[in-house]
Amino acid sequence: AKDATDSIARSRLERRSRAFASRPRRQIAKSMSRVVIVGAGFGGLGCAHTLANAVAKDATKSVVVIDAKDWFTIGGTWAYAWCGRVDASQTTWPLKDAAPQLPNVDLRLNTTVLSVDIEKKTVTLSDAPETPMPYDALVLSPGIVGDASGIPGLRECVDMYAHDHLERQRRDIERIIEEAKEVLKNDASRDKSSGAVKAEKKRTLAVTIAATPYKCPVAPFEAAFVADDTFRKAGVREAVRVVVTAPVPWPLPDPARDIFEAYLAEKDVEFRPSAKIASATRASESSFTVAFHDGSAVENASAVWAVYPQTAPAFIKNAGLANASGFVPA
Repeated sequence: AKDATDSIARSRLERRSRAFASRPRRQIAKSMSRVVIVGAGFGGLGCAHTLANAVAKDATKSVVVIDAKDWFTIGGTWAYAWCGRVDASQTTWPLKDAAPQLPNVDLRLNTTVLSVDIEKKTVTLSDAPETPMPYDALVLSPGIVGDASGIPGLRECVDMYAHDHLERQRRDIERIIEEAKEVLKNDASRDKSSGAVKAEKKRTLAVTIAATPYKCPVAPFEAAFVADDTFRKAGVREAVRVVVTAPVPWPLPDPARDIFEAYLAEKDVEFRPSAKIASATRASESSFTVAFHDGSAVENASAVWAVYPQTAPAFIKNAGLANASGFVPA
C-alpha cells in the first residue's frame, strides 16, 4: 500500500513536470544549472528520474539527491515483517541500485541536511559542514519526522513510522502470542458461565494515534487488522484485545468510515474516538498504561504502538518554511 501523501506528491510532480517542460529551453538551462533534491523517497526519486531522463536531460548541469540513509523502503511492506511473513531485510532496497536509472545524478547518501539558506541558495550537509552546497533550484521531499517530546512517556512506545522499530514490533507480537497461550491454558482465565476469557485476563495490543494530521491515515487500522489476523492464525485471538485510539472522532475521510467501522466490528477491534493521549507509563516490558485527557485509560497493555505527533524536519522549520502547525503550507 502506498501512502496517500506519496500519491499527492506524484500528482503534483506530474503537474510541475508538465509546466517545467513547457518552459523555453534557454530559460530552463539558465535557471536549473544545479538542482538539489532533499529526500530519496517516492517524491525525490521521481523528480530526479524526471530531470535525468526526460524534460531536462540536456538542460541541467547537475542533479544532486540527498538522503540520510542509503536505502529505500515502502512503509506498506513493514507489517509483513513484524507479523513474520518476511524478513525485515526484504522491506528495504539499496538506493545505489537506482543509479542506472538516474544518469548523471549525484546520490549523496548517509548525510543529513543541517540547514538551508534560502537567500544565499545553499544547503549545508553533515558530511561537509564547512562547505555549503549551492543550488539554483531546491526540491524538498524529506518526509515527516515523529516528535514524542510533548507527551510524557511516549518515547517508551513503538514508533509505528520508524523502520528501526520493526524488530520491536515483531517481539511484541511473539510475546503477546506466548502470553495469550498461557492464558488459554489456565481454566481460571475463563468465565464459568459463558466460557469466554475474562476481560481482565486478556493481553492487550494498543494502537494509539497521538495527533492528527499524520501520513497514511489508514496505517494504524491496517496494523490492527494484520495483528488480528496474526493472532487468529496463532489460535489465541480470544485471549487478545486489540484497540485503536484516535484524538479525533474519526481520522479517515468520511466516505471510508462505514467500510472501516464494518471491518472493526467484524474483526472485534475496539475503536476509541476522541481519545487524546496525555501520557504513557511503562511499568514493565509487557505492561503499559495509556492515559487520555478525558480521564479514561487503556491499562495493563502488553504493547503500545503509537503514531507519534508528526512534523517537518528541523532544518525546514529553521529556514522559516513551516507554518505554526509544523508543516509546509500547500
